[in-house]
Parts: sequence; C-alpha cells; structure tokens
Amino acid sequence: MKSVVITGLGAVSPYGAGLVAYWKGLAAGVCTIRDLTLIETEGFRCRIGAEVPGTPAGSARRTRADRLAIAAAAEALADAGL
Repeated sequence: MKSVVITGLGAVSPYGAGLVAYWKGLAAGVCTIRDLTLIETEGFRCRIGAEVPGTPAGSARRTRADRLAIAAAAEALADAGL
C-alpha cells in the first residue's frame, strides 16, 4: 500500500469560499440548511439543503460544479505552496 501525504487544503462550502470561512462557520456551529434555490425541487419530498453560495469566476463553458472544484483545488495548491 502506498502512503498519501496531504500538503494543502481547499474548501468551498455552504459557509462560503475558502478554508477560513469553512472553519469559522463550523466552529461557530452555524446551520446553513435553508430552502433550496439553485435546483428545482418540485416533485421531491425534501426541499431544503445546504447550498454553496455564489459562483466562482471562470470560463462560461465550465459548469458551476467545475468552477467550485477548480476554486477548491486552486486554494489547496496555494495552501501547499505549490
């Protein structure tokens, strides 16, 4: 089995973009569960969740999920000093 080393962290979460926002929200016990606004909930029994606010800048050809993942990866690379 190969070892894995985590050298940097990045986060996008319902608390906002970045590790600082994530840790502050988590430590404060802030509940981010609200009525969902970013997806259509008609036909589903559950209409609440914890959505990630905002959409990072980037290519219009990328999906919102792509841009969120790229933002988290970029933060992890910067955190690692790479």
